[in-house]
Amino acid sequence: MKPYVAAYLEQISTEEPIPVVEDASTYHPSALSIPLTDRIKRLVASLPEPERNMPKTMEFFQARLRGRKKGKTAHVGEIAAALRKLGYVRKRAWSNPNNGFCAFWYPNKL
Repeated sequence: MKPYVAAYLEQISTEEPIPVVEDASTYHPSALSIPLTDRIKRLVASLPEPERNMPKTMEFFQARLRGRKKGKTAHVGEIAAALRKLGYVRKRAWSNPNNGFCAFWYPNKL
């Protein structure tokens, strides 16, 4: 068991962290007064052109959007509602029977 844990910890330490668009060090409650739909639009606009129209997972949005409390990510239900308002459509991919399904959000023209 110990070699497995050591290998896992080494793997984690070599992985690159997920880039956060909204810096947690600049947290201010008034920033949360910006609607989530506007923050998603800003996030998508900050992406390179080829990536803007690619399908994205919920984890992509959740890792990059701040929640209501300092250090927390946005709630999945709130992100999903905002994505639907922006015209995104969720489609499930059942192609891998071993891992279950993966849901992707396909963008509408923003």
